Amino acid sequence: MDKILTGIRPTGNLHIGHYFGAVQNWVKLQDKYITNIEIADVQALTDNFNNPEKVRKNVRELTMDLLACGIDPNKVTLFVQSYIPEIAEMTVYYSNLVTIARLFRNPTVKSEVNQKKELFGNKGEGITYGFLGYPVSQAADITIFDGKYIPVGEDQLPLIEQCREIVRKFNSIYGETFIEPEPLLTENKRIKGLDGNDKMGKSLGNAIYLCDDIDTVSKKIMGAVTDPNKIKKDDKANPHVCMVYYYHQLVNQDNLKTVCSECKEGLRGCVACKKELINSMMEFLKPIQDRRKVYEENPNLVDEILIDGTKKAKVKAETKMKEIRKNMKIKDGESVEIYLDSDNIILKKYSPLGNIMEFYKSYVNSIYEAILENIMIVDRDKVVAVAGDLKKKYLDKSISSKLDNIIEQREVVLEPKLRDFNFIEDKKETASYAISPIIVSGDAIGAVIIFSLDNNLGEFEEKTVSIAAKFLGKYIEE
Repeated sequence: MDKILTGIRPTGNLHIGHYFGAVQNWVKLQDKYITNIEIADVQALTDNFNNPEKVRKNVRELTMDLLACGIDPNKVTLFVQSYIPEIAEMTVYYSNLVTIARLFRNPTVKSEVNQKKELFGNKGEGITYGFLGYPVSQAADITIFDGKYIPVGEDQLPLIEQCREIVRKFNSIYGETFIEPEPLLTENKRIKGLDGNDKMGKSLGNAIYLCDDIDTVSKKIMGAVTDPNKIKKDDKANPHVCMVYYYHQLVNQDNLKTVCSECKEGLRGCVACKKELINSMMEFLKPIQDRRKVYEENPNLVDEILIDGTKKAKVKAETKMKEIRKNMKIKDGESVEIYLDSDNIILKKYSPLGNIMEFYKSYVNSIYEAILENIMIVDRDKVVAVAGDLKKKYLDKSISSKLDNIIEQREVVLEPKLRDFNFIEDKKETASYAISPIIVSGDAIGAVIIFSLDNNLGEFEEKTVSIAAKFLGKYIEE
């Protein structure tokens, strides 16, 4: 099955414009494609940087709306953007390939800037780097998950075209890494607001939200724009300029012909027409609101769905990132160095970009556990083998015995050139071992043991053994 990726910003609850313009289509597509849906909280901050609480709160609110509309977490990978650092990394790489002038020419960016004059100035003179570059971030979203088709409306086509440009340039420099995504146009165009505006939105005050109660819906619909030429109840009117009729087309298909003909013939007053729309709208919203109530009463379930989906997305992104870094000649993986500071062991983590941060104690404990669970070969340049026969001078007898028991339960694997040398079985004191708990190439976290045939590991290796023995010993004792 082909993959699709789409995303939505957690800046508020879903309204019927979202539903008929996008989400309804996503529900259908989840049965036809491998579907990834991103809660784009990082992109939401590009124009909500001064209100992060709003973005954070709406991550869960938006998720409940999506689930209530029929998005199935068993079919869809639903994830939170900020928990996938590979997207941010890819955004940095892509930013080298796009000029500022090209971003300013993007019609979608121009339109968005014009709608946000209070934030970015009348002529866009206050536009931020983050907002101007959000098409680059979207390209990273799409390509890190190998999205082939992107469900969009016509107004979003410039963003997809810019993504295709970025992909072509990247592939021309670093080799074929990404496919060029293709737009998958939605059947419904953008849904108009209650005031007739081409866009429905919270900031415009012209939206009906999927979670609105009957009193709220009634108030909004009773204030909807109708044909200005219809003054009296029995005046003939043009339903095609009336927003009430516009919404009848969405939620009252069964009686649409009657609504249209009675409006044209002057047999229907606006108040009666609006009341009928209120009833039809609430009938449409009820099953969505009933499903949403289940999630409102079980917030932990919502969190579990997001955590599970984000974990799956993280694995996908990490896998793709390995290919990307390889093609870009950037070293993949991470390393951990251990320093002995009096009686304390300090771990410092080095990322591929060179940033340094101290591990929290909980993470250190997870590494202890991983080391004992994943004793395996990982070295490339030196002769390395799995072993637990540490020099006794670094471990007391009780700790050494516990470690030996752990080792005995693991499969012993040696490099080909050492397969005939069963030093673990024989426990011969003919070699030295330097063990270093580190994160190594690939995804494996394990215990690397440097094996020296000449019993001369040198001062550094001896210190490594001392630190590693203490490192493991402390865990076993605890």
